[in-house]
Amino acid sequence: MFNKIWLSATNLGLYYFDLSTSIWQRPAWLPKEKSPLFINQLYYDNNDNIWIGSLSEGIIRYNFTSKKLSSYKNTKNKTILSGNWIKSFLQDSSGDIWVGSSQGLMKYQAETDSFQFLSLREDGTKDTIYGLLQDDNDFIWASTNQGLVRFHPNSFDNTNSFDNSHSLISVRHFNHNDGLQGNEFNTGAFLKAKDGTFYFGGTNGFNSFNPLDFIDDSIVNSPVISELKIFNQSVSVNETSDTTDKYKFTLPQPIHMISELNLSYQHQLFSLAFSAMNYDNASQQIYAYRLIGLFDNWIETDSRSRIATFSGLPPGNYQFQVKSKTSGESWNLNSRNDNITELSINISPPWWMSYYAYFVYLFILVMIPYLFFHQRSKLIRIRAIDLEKEVKLRTSQLKTALIQKEEVFTNISHEFRTPLTLMIGPAEELTNSQYHNDIKRTGDRIKRNGELLLRLVNQLLGIARSEQEEIDEPHNILDLSQLVEHICQRFDVYASSTQIKFSYQIKNNILINATAEQIEPIISNILSNAFKYTPDKGTIKLKLFQRNKKISCEISDNGQGIATNELDKIFDRFYRSSNNKENNQSSGIGLALVKALVNKTNGKIEVFSSLEKGTQFLVRWNDVINHSMTATIQRSKDLVNTTYTEKEISILNFPHYQPQNKPLDKTKPCLLIVEDHNELKEYLISRLSTDYACLSASNGEQGVEFAIKHQPKVIISDIMMPKLDGYGLCEKIKTNHITSHIPIILLTAKADKTSRIKGLIKEANIYLSKPFDFNELSLHIRNLLNERENLKKQFCIALDNDHWDTVDLPKEDDDFLNSLNNAMNAHYSEQDFQATELAKIIGFSERQLQRKFKAFSGITPTHFMRQWRLNQSRRLLLQRHPIGNIALDCGFSSQAYFGKCFKQQFSMTPSEYLDLKTRQLDS
Repeated sequence: MFNKIWLSATNLGLYYFDLSTSIWQRPAWLPKEKSPLFINQLYYDNNDNIWIGSLSEGIIRYNFTSKKLSSYKNTKNKTILSGNWIKSFLQDSSGDIWVGSSQGLMKYQAETDSFQFLSLREDGTKDTIYGLLQDDNDFIWASTNQGLVRFHPNSFDNTNSFDNSHSLISVRHFNHNDGLQGNEFNTGAFLKAKDGTFYFGGTNGFNSFNPLDFIDDSIVNSPVISELKIFNQSVSVNETSDTTDKYKFTLPQPIHMISELNLSYQHQLFSLAFSAMNYDNASQQIYAYRLIGLFDNWIETDSRSRIATFSGLPPGNYQFQVKSKTSGESWNLNSRNDNITELSINISPPWWMSYYAYFVYLFILVMIPYLFFHQRSKLIRIRAIDLEKEVKLRTSQLKTALIQKEEVFTNISHEFRTPLTLMIGPAEELTNSQYHNDIKRTGDRIKRNGELLLRLVNQLLGIARSEQEEIDEPHNILDLSQLVEHICQRFDVYASSTQIKFSYQIKNNILINATAEQIEPIISNILSNAFKYTPDKGTIKLKLFQRNKKISCEISDNGQGIATNELDKIFDRFYRSSNNKENNQSSGIGLALVKALVNKTNGKIEVFSSLEKGTQFLVRWNDVINHSMTATIQRSKDLVNTTYTEKEISILNFPHYQPQNKPLDKTKPCLLIVEDHNELKEYLISRLSTDYACLSASNGEQGVEFAIKHQPKVIISDIMMPKLDGYGLCEKIKTNHITSHIPIILLTAKADKTSRIKGLIKEANIYLSKPFDFNELSLHIRNLLNERENLKKQFCIALDNDHWDTVDLPKEDDDFLNSLNNAMNAHYSEQDFQATELAKIIGFSERQLQRKFKAFSGITPTHFMRQWRLNQSRRLLLQRHPIGNIALDCGFSSQAYFGKCFKQQFSMTPSEYLDLKTRQLDS
């Protein structure tokens, strides 16, 4: 470096002049291809490095000791510098290298051989740094495009912004208001003279100054509160005005000397003025204030608006704080608050918000409810006396009404029993007669269902009787052991006929305060349900025992069980479990009667169940009778209604008949009967099989499966069925192209308007409620079949005449025909496009398509396809296409075969048909 003068020539790169040889040369360590053309700055540091700053190619550094050349430049893939336009270098007193660029300030990190990007402003923006100089107090001065900036090298934290924790005034900004020639400076126009004077050149001249003349004011005075205004009128010390006198307020000493300001709620508008008391650069002062208790965020303002105004403050205690700084400084105050001025402000509440007022309010609030409840209690006591009298009167009237209600039910029961007896008696005669088996079976059906109806009437009367007051019932002592054993013996017969294993364990001499008429329906109904819902070869157990002065009767089975979410509903009247087996009908009365009778006999009933694992009923009674009272015991032999029990078993013990589907008589129209009540299903089949081939299904899912497989002419379905109800069956049948044409008759006990409308919405054709007239059902079936036959004829005629798309068909049929038409339009010209390919396209099997066509139109898919092609050929003939081309275009294998089919269908050849149509047009 010594004895050399370095020069950067415009567009020519770097040169040096050797004083010993007087020759200009290029440095050998900087190849021409690596040398920047436009060099802005050359700087030699104390570490034997030369720093080269270019206009657009970043920084080159060369160390004359290590002979190492380093280059720093931003590329598309990597950012090393804040900008590639380098304007100045500086090595500070600590040996650190600072770099000024068009994109801000950088500091070289020797440890990592990288550059740290720095900002001289609080908001993180980066000024253009033209020149860098350091004074004798170690402050660095930077000329920028926004004026001069003075900062200390230690003023930066890890966030790449300046940190005032090192010095109270470590960064300071100067602009044209401070005497600068302007805010904009020039590249390379900076110099530190030997006497310490700094020179910075700008666009409007230059500035020179001694940086040591700027005293570092390390003591920052707190701003003072200079004035108080109430309702925009200044308040003086110990003076009153119209405003302050009106609200009785006097300022005892100057506002800047007091620490606490006491105002009234009447002072709805007041202002506090403040000043930093810094007259050296007052216009550069920035202020911030806040009112703790109202808001905690600082509000900044400048030197022209040094006043804080507050209005409508709620009564309470507040803390007013104000602070100041010079523009460009940070608000971080070295974790000290000694330059924050504080003033406590207390606003007293009005008298109606004082503590005494709140005490009065509280007293009134307490007294009002007290007086209210005291008076109300007095009225309630008077009303209670009146109610007690009224309750006694009503109780007497209720007892009378209950007795009358029982009499009404008893009379109705006799009215029911008389016609039922007249039904059951002749039906029994038919059953025991020598008539034909069909007549005997009909008599047996009438007898069994009549007995079932009589049983339901008796259960309804039992529920009504159980609702009477217990005081009306005579107290009896019953030998429960004998009664339960007698009931179990009745069920032994049914158990042996169904191969159900029925066992019972009964402890002797268990006495209870109840009647046989109360206990017998409890045990019989629970056992009846156990036998109904336990399959053949299942197990049913009954245990009757006495323990801890309690009587327990436990009845369990391993049948189908009850869903957990239905256990709390099974004792509701007329409730039927959704898990009912298909061949078991339940009225929902039996268990309701059981619950009522258990409650009446001071007992408790519990049920435990799990699906497919079984059910357990547990009945407990607390009334244990002393055996010394045996003289009053009534024996079950005299009390059990033997006839009732025999009918219970008779009704339960009907054959588990399941109608079997016989081979269909293909000469008769096929009907599908979907019904979960086996006897009703058998009845319908027996009546309809004379004229129709009958299929039967026990639930909606099976019904849909049979409909797809057999394509019946009509479906007759119940609504309330397991697995899939009648509404679901309608929806699945009508939305499936394979079955959408099949008419559906809903035959159900749900006769309400809502159910009928829902059935029609699901596209049921007929909705009949039970009991139904068989002749009416037969007429509906015949009419539906006739309607389908008429549609078949209309379609075939329209197809032959090539206007089948104009036939008014149901929507489901129309959708099916549209899918056929689309398939034929796309493939009619293909000779190998036959019924198999057509079925695949519309989502049918070939057999399903055959059945669908037979049920829908009475023709085969092959007939339909040939007729469709012949209709298309007629249209092409009228368009004067050659006959040979028409045959191939319409999918016929040859012209001869096409002519044969055409003549067979239309009784003329294609040529004759064309001549006929031509003559008709000419005439």
